[in-house]
Amino acid sequence: MKTTHKGAYQQLTSTFSTELIKKWENKVEKWENDLSAPNPYTEPAIGNEISLILSNVSDGGILGLTLQDVRLELSKEEAAEASSSNCQTHKVSLTGFLTMGLELEDRQYVTNFIAQLLFFKKKIQVSTPS
Repeated sequence: MKTTHKGAYQQLTSTFSTELIKKWENKVEKWENDLSAPNPYTEPAIGNEISLILSNVSDGGILGLTLQDVRLELSKEEAAEASSSNCQTHKVSLTGFLTMGLELEDRQYVTNFIAQLLFFKKKIQVSTPS
């Protein structure tokens, strides 16, 4: 199992710059040693880690990919599998499953955002003198 994880890690990290990998590993180690430090696994604020990642993505990389592009590619793969007489073993296709996952992630993000807005609105109302 360790060998499998190590191989997957090496394959993934080979797609990023050494500088970016070091920064990420330092953030993870800092958080693991001090849980009050910023959690590196949460969504980054736009302009921080995202700009660093965007500057390290090569031309023609994932930035030009849209959800529609992904759906189209998955549909093509499903059609190829269906024509090769591979039976679908699940009620939901791979495309449907991934789409539901992305939609769920979007809903969670929006719900979290709204909850934060309501929390700060309540906090401001409580702390504002009448």
